[in-house]
Amino acid sequence: MNWKVLIADDEAAVREGLKTIIDWNACGFEICGEASNGIEVVQKTSELNPDLIMLDVKMPKFSGIEAAKQLRGNGFSGSIIILSGYSDFSFAQSAISSGVDSYLLKPIDEDELILAVTTVRKKLESKHRQSAYLARAKNTFLADIIRGISSDNANDEDSFGFSLSSDAYQVAIIETKNNTEHEMDDICLVLKRLLCDSSAVDAVFLHERGVFLIKGSEAIKKLPTVIKDLGKYTRDEKTPAIFMAVGRIVENPKDIPLSYEDAISIDKKRFFCEESQQYVSHEILKLASGIKEPNSKPDINKYADELLGYIEAANTDEIGLAMGRLYDDLRFINLSPESIRSFLSNIYIRIKTKVNENHRHLNIRFPSDDEIISKICEIPLLYKILQYLKAEFLQVAEEISSSSAQSSINKVINYVNRHYHESLKLETLAKTFGYNSTYLGKAFKNATGEAFNLYIEKLRVEEAKKLLLTNLKVYEIAEKIGFKDIDSFYKKFKRNTGKSPGDYRKEAGVSSIE
Repeated sequence: MNWKVLIADDEAAVREGLKTIIDWNACGFEICGEASNGIEVVQKTSELNPDLIMLDVKMPKFSGIEAAKQLRGNGFSGSIIILSGYSDFSFAQSAISSGVDSYLLKPIDEDELILAVTTVRKKLESKHRQSAYLARAKNTFLADIIRGISSDNANDEDSFGFSLSSDAYQVAIIETKNNTEHEMDDICLVLKRLLCDSSAVDAVFLHERGVFLIKGSEAIKKLPTVIKDLGKYTRDEKTPAIFMAVGRIVENPKDIPLSYEDAISIDKKRFFCEESQQYVSHEILKLASGIKEPNSKPDINKYADELLGYIEAANTDEIGLAMGRLYDDLRFINLSPESIRSFLSNIYIRIKTKVNENHRHLNIRFPSDDEIISKICEIPLLYKILQYLKAEFLQVAEEISSSSAQSSINKVINYVNRHYHESLKLETLAKTFGYNSTYLGKAFKNATGEAFNLYIEKLRVEEAKKLLLTNLKVYEIAEKIGFKDIDSFYKKFKRNTGKSPGDYRKEAGVSSIE
């Protein structure tokens, strides 16, 4: 890595000379900026955060010595090399007392500058190694505390730059767009500023995500209110910018692992979170779990058939409402996100198959089964998957509706002709197509000449006549065409044909089949 150097001299010619007098890259440095006076030096140092400042002793505004003193007072911990045209020993003494690493006389000797810069580089490298070692040691120590692993360094808190002394503790897992260690470090700085307490937050990168230990009841109290400001740190079109899963509040440091376990459990449930939900705590989850009991495994056919009906009826309002009910049901279910993705993929594929069977003439362009599965698997949150499915179903409904020249009541009749073997009710059909049930009953009879139930009965009997010429048993035929029990089938078949199913078979020359 190259260290950054800031060159400060009031003469442009000197600054240009310093840039070329040595090969800065070969010495391990890159020039990050220039300054022409003492005030500029302080400003540029704050903006650029250089590792080394080449500082002329005599500059406008205030001198290099004064600038060095102010920089050290502001907390600058990098190296400073003073350049001076004076050989007076008092200047050197003043520079050294101001925290300067080297004092070089002008005109600058190339070898002396290389030696001074090399010495600074070695000092920076040593400091960096020591800092990296302490950071790793601190991370290991903090990770052990959070996970409840006993550490040999348990009594050496001060050596790692933080203290566990507090009245309350809470662990938060924060998910970002990319979940990188760099993002975690940046968020940690922002969080400290938002909580107005740099000692209230410590962070460690565990299992590819940022884990934050919040200390102190005041900081913990503020945590839910700062999430929106923290979310401004980054933006992502697919998911909320920041998601925070927060464990229980504990008072004993030994219980910190309990809070961490809560946070892990909550983080795993992020898939089920509502749109724009960025903060979920242990308390919120406990409250939500009491609202509704977990469901049993859902019925794919039930959801697919209901949605298919609304799609074929082009009832966009009911498609939206059905997707809302599906979301509510899936949020309280004993299935993993992977199983729910598979469930939703199967619903789409079944609807696709049925639409292609029922509307072959339309040649609707669906994604392939593999594309459907891949798309659903790549969407991170449940509500986003359902938004995708809703958009797809509305598009199919629009294509069916716009390509059909049938009247509305003809669409209902065609739907009944395709689905008569199912458990059809006038009230359900009215809801599917957006009618009042009384109105639909009258309109249906006017268009077909038959009452709704009688029309379906005749369709079933006509289909039964065909099936009685096959090897199917009578009870199998009754089930296949939509009768719930065989007695009802016998009664209605005879009412429409004047014969029993067995007699009909005999007259057709088909052997009796039990």
